[in-house]
Amino acid sequence: MEPEEALREILYNAIIHKDYTGAHIQMRVWDDYCEIWNEGELPVGFTPETLLQQHASRPRNRNIANAFFKAGFIDAWGRGYKKIREGFEGAGLPMPKIESAYGGVKVTFKRNNVNSTQIGGQIGGQTGGQTGGQTGGQTTIDIVYELIKKNPKITRAELVKETGKASSYIQRCIETLKRDSLIRRAGADFGGHWVIVDRTKK
Repeated sequence: MEPEEALREILYNAIIHKDYTGAHIQMRVWDDYCEIWNEGELPVGFTPETLLQQHASRPRNRNIANAFFKAGFIDAWGRGYKKIREGFEGAGLPMPKIESAYGGVKVTFKRNNVNSTQIGGQIGGQTGGQTGGQTGGQTTIDIVYELIKKNPKITRAELVKETGKASSYIQRCIETLKRDSLIRRAGADFGGHWVIVDRTKK
């Protein structure tokens, strides 16, 4: 099980420190990790490393922070990431990665309730012996990438059939691969094909 109190603390931080003039808080859930992002840069003089050390609390939304404090959701100022660290260490999980990204703060943490090898084995049974041997232990996004490499003309419907995942989930995998500059689309949605980006070229 994930460390529930530490996960709540991540969400509390996103709510309390969000810039409410910007985008909504966003969460991405994958087979083996999750991302939570909130609009709003870190305070001046703060870095992701600062948050992991003892530091003063500078909530962007003081009224929200005060309400959370009075409700008992937060018990002391500036201890949030200390509690997160202790929670993940207690669960035997690595400390979440904290980074400034896209005008806000992104927290990425691993999950421990999914057996990636089991998933890979299930996908392997669906895609054939050769593909199964290649996909054991991989996450769904890795499998989608490998299927696209193997067949650049593969459609989303075919990816859904091959992986057994929902169409919306496969679309999120595709968008992530495109965002990370691993693939791009050439031609129209119908009749076009995927191109694997050569990241060694500048």
